[in-house]
Amino acid sequence: MIRRMIRHVVAIALLCVVIGACALPVAAQATAASPLSTRLASTSGRGGAAASQQQSTLMSVPYLPRTWSQFGFSPQHTGYNPYERTIGTWNVSQLAVKWADETDVPSSASFAVVSGNAYAETDNGTFYALDAATGALRWGASVTSGSSISTPAVVNGVLYFTASDGYLYAFNAAGCGAMTCAPLWKVYLQNFQAVDPMVANGVIYVGANFRSNIAAYNATTGALLWSTPLNAGVAFFRAPALANGVVYVGADVLYAFNASTGALLWTSTGSGDSAPTIANGIVYEGAEDGTIFAYSAAGCGSATCSPLWQASAGTVHAWSLAVANGLLYVGTDDGNLDAFPAAGCGSATCSPTWTGHVSAQYEGITSSLSVANGVVYFGSSYGTLYAFKAAGCGSSTCNPLWTYATGGLIDSTPVVINGAIYLSVFNYGSNMDEKFYAFSVPTTPRGMP
Repeated sequence: MIRRMIRHVVAIALLCVVIGACALPVAAQATAASPLSTRLASTSGRGGAAASQQQSTLMSVPYLPRTWSQFGFSPQHTGYNPYERTIGTWNVSQLAVKWADETDVPSSASFAVVSGNAYAETDNGTFYALDAATGALRWGASVTSGSSISTPAVVNGVLYFTASDGYLYAFNAAGCGAMTCAPLWKVYLQNFQAVDPMVANGVIYVGANFRSNIAAYNATTGALLWSTPLNAGVAFFRAPALANGVVYVGADVLYAFNASTGALLWTSTGSGDSAPTIANGIVYEGAEDGTIFAYSAAGCGSATCSPLWQASAGTVHAWSLAVANGLLYVGTDDGNLDAFPAAGCGSATCSPTWTGHVSAQYEGITSSLSVANGVVYFGSSYGTLYAFKAAGCGSSTCNPLWTYATGGLIDSTPVVINGAIYLSVFNYGSNMDEKFYAFSVPTTPRGMP
């Protein structure tokens, strides 16, 4: 949390120096008439006609065939949506704002998009369920005032998130028939910062950063299934990852636990800081010093495992990595997008296949990465959303296919699903307005192959 706050303060200061002011213009947007917090407060507790209208709206929403249900797209946190077909390299330059909702307060967590709902949070303890197509408010909830809230997970009709008030919450993802809903249940984790939960096979896996442990809870009841400590005094803030019955946690090192019992299987020799990413039998972990490690997901037959290969990505990398189509993507604080061969390079240390650069001096990559339909996306400390060709450009250095300047700072993952991109932004406008964005291409994409 402290590192993130320092990075935000530095980004704001550098932004003011470069442009000469902190009141940046924001591009024309389709913004709602009033902030979401105002709309939620004005309808809080209403039933009757408001509830009936809410239920009618929910029933009329067409089914969206694909979901981005939790951080990193799946429990493996690859950041890769293999089902996207609408936005691609041929039309990404035509992306435009579909809708934008003013939130009044910052939001650093990412969206979950499931069954026509776009779920998002703000850092004052308020949660929103929005119409994914229009941005209209469907329902919301508030937890302890001033609490930050994690990226949600929405699985089997239940919405889960943690908050910095120390609790893990569960809500009915469809709402409650009113505009303000109460949780189905909550469990006290003793967290001092929100940690993204990971949900799979009827179990919620989440870290307790105050107690320095990883725990598993029954996704239906919230009952504790097991809890295992990390090394003494270690706090971690990233989502665990899961593959083949093993839960991976990135903290001071990479940990591997039995998903059913919580028994520690092995730890890494290299340090860890990012959310682990798993693909094709390899688990990838990034360290705070910018070193990227690739380990066998099956372990090494010993209690401590060395990496298959490693690489240097310069300065501190962003919160997670992404893997798609044979490439491992890494974002750095010095503004580099590095693409490494995911299977390694035949030696102990690998170099990037290609590198993309952000536009401005002192601009860093501050979001996690996402990949969909041949395009890799990320956000920057200057509030620019970038899109690069995922396969590279045939050269060692590549330029973006498209950019969009929001005028703020982007800490959330660009969620690419069903022909749209969903994003939360810290804005540095004259009124310090914060926004949720959705981008899309024209209904009939031009230039589609």
